[in-house]
Amino acid sequence: MTLKVKQKTIEKWEAFRAMKQNNNNMTRNHYAKLKNQTKWEVRKAVRSYEKKIAQESKQNPKAFFSYAKSKVKVQHAQPYLGWPFSPFNLSVAYQHHYCPSASPLLARITLIFP
Repeated sequence: MTLKVKQKTIEKWEAFRAMKQNNNNMTRNHYAKLKNQTKWEVRKAVRSYEKKIAQESKQNPKAFFSYAKSKVKVQHAQPYLGWPFSPFNLSVAYQHHYCPSASPLLARITLIFP
C-alpha cells in the first residue's frame, strides 16, 4: 500500500466518523468524494503494482507466478454445515478451485507471452 493510499484511507475514515456524528448533506458529500478518491488511488496503486510485476517477470518469475496464483485461486464460501456439530467433513468446504478468467493480469500477460 502506498503512502498516498494510506493517507486517503485515513481521511475517508475520519470523514465517515464525522458523517456518523453529524449526518447532513455536506458531510455525506465530503465522505462520498473521499470514498471515490480512495477507490481511484487504490486502483491506480494496483495497476502500477501489476505493471511492475509484469515488467520484472523475466528477472523474477517467482514473484509473477506467486501473484498470478493468488489471483487465479478462487475459494468458495463455506456451506452451512449444521450447528453446533456436523457429520460432514469440513475439508470439503475449503477446497480450492482454479478459474482462469478470475485474473485480468494473467489474461494480459498471456497476450504478451503467448
